[in-house]
Amino acid sequence: MYDPSVLADRFYSEGVISIGFQYPSDDTFEAINTLIEIVLSGNDRLFLLDTALTAVREIIFNAVKANLKRVYFNKLSLDINDPSDYSRGMEGFRDIANDFSLLRDELAGTERSVVFRMSRGRGKIVFEIINTSEILKNEMERIRVRVLKARECSNFAEAYESVYDPSEGAGLGIILILLLMRNDGIDPENFSVSSKSGKSVSVFTLPLEVKKAEITTAIKEKI
Repeated sequence: MYDPSVLADRFYSEGVISIGFQYPSDDTFEAINTLIEIVLSGNDRLFLLDTALTAVREIIFNAVKANLKRVYFNKLSLDINDPSDYSRGMEGFRDIANDFSLLRDELAGTERSVVFRMSRGRGKIVFEIINTSEILKNEMERIRVRVLKARECSNFAEAYESVYDPSEGAGLGIILILLLMRNDGIDPENFSVSSKSGKSVSVFTLPLEVKKAEITTAIKEKI
């Protein structure tokens, strides 16, 4: 059980806070959400809350999904790096994609985990989600395509039609993040995904001064 107020105090005093887990509970998400809300409110940037929460939730979900995918392949003794094994494994993994709790027991018996890290810099808050699964080449290509589409498309519906792929799930989380960032005047360069040495790191940087002052004013007026 996490106390968001205690986490916020530690964040303000140390400038960084980390929360580790294998499978996030409702309490974990609630603590993270409340922590972000407290910090944004304290910086008079509460109007960026929806974008921050959506980005963090989607990235955590993707990180947990990546770990669970490896657990599932190991359970079936399949080589995730082998194209033939990968195709076979994904057929079964798609069937349980809507209820990952089915793999929680198997995940608990491994060292795979996720770390949510929130730190502050000059004029920005940085969210990092680190998981113990290195990104495959085909997975990185899917990410690259979605980043490009998010920059080209003007709305979510257009993006959905362009990249919807039922083979591994819709995969629209990254597009949603980038479109929300763009609507808030946040440069897409503030989102990145990298992978090496058996780990993957997704970074979402939230500038406390958004790029376009008129967007800030318009959002405040709506609130």
